[in-house]
Amino acid sequence: MDPKRGLIFPKLTYSPVITAKIKRLTDKFKSYWGQLSQSGALEMGYNSAAANEKLDELSMPIDKWLSGHNLSELIPLFYPPITAQGYGDVRNIAVLYAMKLIVAEDIELLTLIGDNTAFQVKEGFDTFVHRIAETVRDKYLGWRAVRIERLRQTGTQQVTFRVGNFQIVRTCGKTILAFPPLLGQVATLLSDINWKEKHIFSQVKVHKYMTSGNDIPNLQRNVYLGLVPISRNESRDIIPELIPYAGDGEVVAFTKQMKGTRPYYTGYSWIYGDYTDPANGADIFLMLTKLTGTLRKIHPFSRTLFTSVTDYFPHVTGQSIRDGFYRDFESIQGDGGLYFATTLLTFETVNGAIEMGEKFVDKYF
Repeated sequence: MDPKRGLIFPKLTYSPVITAKIKRLTDKFKSYWGQLSQSGALEMGYNSAAANEKLDELSMPIDKWLSGHNLSELIPLFYPPITAQGYGDVRNIAVLYAMKLIVAEDIELLTLIGDNTAFQVKEGFDTFVHRIAETVRDKYLGWRAVRIERLRQTGTQQVTFRVGNFQIVRTCGKTILAFPPLLGQVATLLSDINWKEKHIFSQVKVHKYMTSGNDIPNLQRNVYLGLVPISRNESRDIIPELIPYAGDGEVVAFTKQMKGTRPYYTGYSWIYGDYTDPANGADIFLMLTKLTGTLRKIHPFSRTLFTSVTDYFPHVTGQSIRDGFYRDFESIQGDGGLYFATTLLTFETVNGAIEMGEKFVDKYF
């Protein structure tokens, strides 16, 4: 899909020669991925002995890593999951994150873009969250934490919540913050944040990211990605290069989700860069303007039903990884009974969040 022109390309397919080449290259990738995974370098928290031994490798951009392992021909296939899903660019996303997104078992699915077997969204993320929340006991919805005070003399935390026009104070034995630990947000909550914590949290970045619900007549496929193929000559023996509209606010993907018998499409838009704050009003206006333009070009009766902004893809730069960010982050876990459970410790996917939750509890509780 070309979002700037609203053009829908035929499904991308590959010649037998290219398919065989991809198979050889992905087998080689799987072997390297397996070595990293089995060493423990990709374990939750990225602070294992293996991870600390491989900081230079884990912090380099994935395209540089692929080229260094004679796998540069796979780079075009890494664009769809990385760029079209808002995780950055192959030229700067660290190996540490890219390897958590593109696991060995899924690498061959990258050749099936647009097919029913690849990148198929089973249900909306909000639906998933609410369904999981329904199983949790003793939850309090609508409570907004506004202050956390660590009472070190008693080893407890005093947490103040705002509920409507009232404030409620709870004393806790342990407190878990389950959101991206951006400095501005944590400093607002934490009454006694110290210099070390400020230094660590100042390195945490997110992408300016917006999701939208859209009604687009006449679309049928499960996925439309904002990637323009340079060549449609499928007889060529090289993998066609895909040029992404990455990070200028254009919509980068539409995924079909059914409501009853009627299809709707979730749109994903993002702005390139490493930010310490989520999208603001001007950013949202930019992304919504570009989205509206794309929808009108695809079909004049297309419409956007809702938009939502999230603190998306918490991460740190390659330099921070090399400088020992994850070692430092580990050192503040549990200080004063306060813990930070965030996909920064694994990867910003549903599977990553589930893995993080399970291993976080096993490690600290």
